[in-house]
Amino acid sequence: MNSRQRKKNAIFDKFSQNLKHVITRRGLKNILPDNFPSEAYICPLSLKWYDRQGLRDIYLDQLTLEHSPPKALGGNVMALTAKDINSQSGHSLDIGLQRYIANKEFNEGTSPLKTKVKVNNSISMDISFVKNDPLEVTFSTKTFHQGAQHFVELMKNQGKVDIKFNIPNSKQIDISLLRIAYLMTFNTFGYALIFNNRGLNPHYHLVRDQLINPERKILPRVIAFQDEFADDLLG
Repeated sequence: MNSRQRKKNAIFDKFSQNLKHVITRRGLKNILPDNFPSEAYICPLSLKWYDRQGLRDIYLDQLTLEHSPPKALGGNVMALTAKDINSQSGHSLDIGLQRYIANKEFNEGTSPLKTKVKVNNSISMDISFVKNDPLEVTFSTKTFHQGAQHFVELMKNQGKVDIKFNIPNSKQIDISLLRIAYLMTFNTFGYALIFNNRGLNPHYHLVRDQLINPERKILPRVIAFQDEFADDLLG
């Protein structure tokens, strides 16, 4: 068993025990299906339940490691999520947040901006910009192709070219940050976040719906929610 599989098993064990405790503590056994396994994990986003077979790579909808914040931003593994959820909405949100941070650091002059740009609506290339006076533009050997040479000639001859950046919208950033907050909260409180004494906690249904469908406007931009949990329900 490799380190990734060991980590998946450890998270499954941790939250499976927490799920048993929350189900017993809140008297929820009567709402579970008859085939609900003795060891189970429920994806905190899709709410699909898995037995331990869900950890195996042979399944298309397997449980995958979920980093929060994104792994590329130095985040830690917080939970397991269904692969289709992680691949679809999670991937696009993570990339959007990375682009937002890269643009922010560039505008503040603290970091170069490595991005794909379109010049004069025709030439697409990867360029690194440094916010100096004048602006520094750097091509790697890999990206200095014919189009890049044409870009340099335009700069020499015209002194000015139109450059378009792909900057994520603020709604996408809000949802990405909400995803991080939700998964970090789940990592702390476990299934006490998802279940109350009557079953599913309805307060978080819209949050999950928005995270799974980031392209839809389900929640307003500013979101505040709070709840109280007994200390013995902490996950």
